[in-house]
Amino acid sequence: MAPTPAKPAKPAYAEPPAPAYSDRVPPPAPYASPAAPAGVLTMADIAATDVPSLDARLGSGISDPYVVFSLFDPQAPEQGVHTSQVQTDRGSTRTSTIMNSYNPKWKSSISLKLEEGAAALKVALWDDDFEKSDDVIGKLIVNFEIATSGTSAVREDGSLLLVTGAAPLAFTGTLKGGVYKGKPVKECQISFAITHAPS
Repeated sequence: MAPTPAKPAKPAYAEPPAPAYSDRVPPPAPYASPAAPAGVLTMADIAATDVPSLDARLGSGISDPYVVFSLFDPQAPEQGVHTSQVQTDRGSTRTSTIMNSYNPKWKSSISLKLEEGAAALKVALWDDDFEKSDDVIGKLIVNFEIATSGTSAVREDGSLLLVTGAAPLAFTGTLKGGVYKGKPVKECQISFAITHAPS
């Protein structure tokens, strides 16, 4: 009697192959800021009018104002304090402090090097306090666009068209007041002349 042939060995179990990435739902595309043109923004003839009094130091009651100009990307997503700071901050600079002044004027100009993604200028007026933290008097956000030809102008929506190498563009805006000691801070005016130049 012929021997019974042996049964073939059962193949070992194998995990099914993972689906290709294209078979899965792709994650949202990462945010990418548009590249800002190279160059430098310069602010001159900086002045503020009708600055409210926040400073009670030595009984003066008059603010000691200074201005901070910050470049940032208004389109960057807000995903928490630390993330938004990393994504929106694009450099800043400040004026000197003028003591006890309702209508300060700064004689020196200041400049900011454009960084990637910068498309707006945040202007903040502060009261310099020597015995405690400085107080913000008011803030303003100014969107801008850089062009290589044409005429610099303040658009109807308040944004700036800055032509590289053009004459300084005069700008005046209203600084929205915050809250100081539980009371709203009145608005005041800020003005400056701004230019864009190549690096």
